[in-house]
Amino acid sequence: MFEVYSFPRDYLTFWHLGARMGVRSVTRFLRGVRCGEGRVLLDVGSGGGSTSLLAAGMGFRVISMDLSIPGLRDARLAGARMRPPRMIAPVAGDCCRIPLRGASADAVIASHIIEHLDEPRSLLAEANRVLRPGGVLRVSCPSTFHVLRIGRWLGLRLDPPDHKVTGYSARDVRALLPEGLEVTRWMYEGRFLESNFADLQHGIATILRLRANPARLASAPPSKRRASAAVAALWFLKELILLPLLILCKIEDALLFFMPGSMISLEIRKT
Repeated sequence: MFEVYSFPRDYLTFWHLGARMGVRSVTRFLRGVRCGEGRVLLDVGSGGGSTSLLAAGMGFRVISMDLSIPGLRDARLAGARMRPPRMIAPVAGDCCRIPLRGASADAVIASHIIEHLDEPRSLLAEANRVLRPGGVLRVSCPSTFHVLRIGRWLGLRLDPPDHKVTGYSARDVRALLPEGLEVTRWMYEGRFLESNFADLQHGIATILRLRANPARLASAPPSKRRASAAVAALWFLKELILLPLLILCKIEDALLFFMPGSMISLEIRKT
């Protein structure tokens, strides 16, 4: 929960409740695949770079890949401002045509990417190609279990308009995997409180024309960047609001561990 305090205060990715909740599951995965310093991790579709910077802080050699050059630049600059600095190697590229040689990565993370793709099999095939034998792929995406989201009951469409699917099940992802990749573990995230507070936060941000992704902030018009900077000045107030919600969400996750959630994460090993 408190890992985010090592990030710059104006690092807007961590304004989002879902991003804050996701830190725990990402670091748990990273601890599981880290077998020594210098292991190579590819963060596909890295966006604002939060996963890349978390991995860099745990000793991984991180390749952060995204189509957004401003986003890659902002993530690299955020890492340079941290103490100690967290260095990432930014690469502009398409996740369906990863510009890396085969068997060059020990781990690949694709966080909320496949639901945006017309051909998710291409990403999974590319991840299989760049992974070394025994390497691990982590895929996170919306699940098919949306009954806990009040907005869906009301007929509201709160998901990004570029989502190609409303969600995947573990069986759906297994069916997309190329030969050589095998699901070893999967878990639900985003139960009632987290899902609905994240939806509310997304709705408010949309109304105010604000975004929590530095990649979008970097390319926004100056007026929107000034508005976002003004909101960032309310950092302490934001923490007073978010911290109790984070604690409640963590308690809910612990008590309702047996229930599905609105998001699913899968760990997939290359044999």
